[in-house]
Amino acid sequence: VAIGPAYRSVLDARLPGAYAQAVADADAHFAGQAPAAGAWRLTREEAQRIDQPVLAVLGGESAEDWAGWPEVQARLQEWLPQAEPVVLPGANHALPWQDPHGVAEALAAFFARHPLPARA
Repeated sequence: VAIGPAYRSVLDARLPGAYAQAVADADAHFAGQAPAAGAWRLTREEAQRIDQPVLAVLGGESAEDWAGWPEVQARLQEWLPQAEPVVLPGANHALPWQDPHGVAEALAAFFARHPLPARA
């Protein structure tokens, strides 16, 4: 499991009923979203067309649950040199639930450095 063996307690501690809702939504996710996500591939050439700032957030404990996360982060840095890496210690792939303050701080700092342009 990408968010570790304690996923149920992590979800329910932050959002009561989240595990039950995830189970209820599982069919829709695995029938629709998962196949689409699995079929999508980002190539190096496509990534090079991205010129917007990128925030690449990784949980410091992510590799304990799936050894590939550091490689994904390294690939983002390679393919998107403008990506700004942030590692949240003590969190894994469930970092918005495990460290919501760290995620919010990373986002706030990122958007302070890269404000969205005002729309006319």
